[in-house]
Amino acid sequence: MRKYLFLLLLALALGLSACGSAPEPGPDPELDNVIGPSLFYSSARQDEAGQAWASFEMSVPHEVYDVFHGGAALTVSDDLMAFAEGESEAWLDEQEMLRLENPTAESEFTLDLTLFYHDEEIVAVTGDGYSYVSGAAHPNIYAYGFVFDAETGQRIAIGQLLGEDWQEKLFPAIVKQINDGGEQALYFQDLETLLPEAFREEGWYADGDSVYVAYNPAEIAPYALGTPCFQLPRRWQR
Repeated sequence: MRKYLFLLLLALALGLSACGSAPEPGPDPELDNVIGPSLFYSSARQDEAGQAWASFEMSVPHEVYDVFHGGAALTVSDDLMAFAEGESEAWLDEQEMLRLENPTAESEFTLDLTLFYHDEEIVAVTGDGYSYVSGAAHPNIYAYGFVFDAETGQRIAIGQLLGEDWQEKLFPAIVKQINDGGEQALYFQDLETLLPEAFREEGWYADGDSVYVAYNPAEIAPYALGTPCFQLPRRWQR
């Protein structure tokens, strides 16, 4: 049985069109009536008695939207809401399968997004995810990243910053960084294969100088290493 509870987002503002020259990025009073103080998404699965046994929540503070023009902020909120819907559906489906093995299991997932960096070109948002299933030896943690075009609010793919050959540059650079630091023993042996396989479009972000690529626990290294993150140049030599 499914129940979707979502939100403080009533995105009925399709008529937010800008006239004349675009204002400088900053707080937009009109946006307060559309997004409110934050975006909040919540979804849960319930038993026949209506008791929730698995829940997924994502929150995005208003500060994330303050750096955009009104229309771009709505584009970003739509993007993050679509991401939350897909992510929660997949995670709750996984919990439903686990519940068949353990009917008393309860689980939760929370994801808190924050503004990481912004300039005239990009806005980077990062997130910390946390999940726990009752009876598990430890919780799981997750690292998320999103990069948006500062003017339009459209999501930017990593290839748009690093070029079409980004995979040929990025993954060997990560391996080199690990090797140069003498940390090979901390990672799984098939690292060169795992890096591209475990890469996520929601697992990288950037600032003015660097691109950061984060991996979730147990994807490229044992769980004890946490969420490995690699800092690499944003502007590569051509």
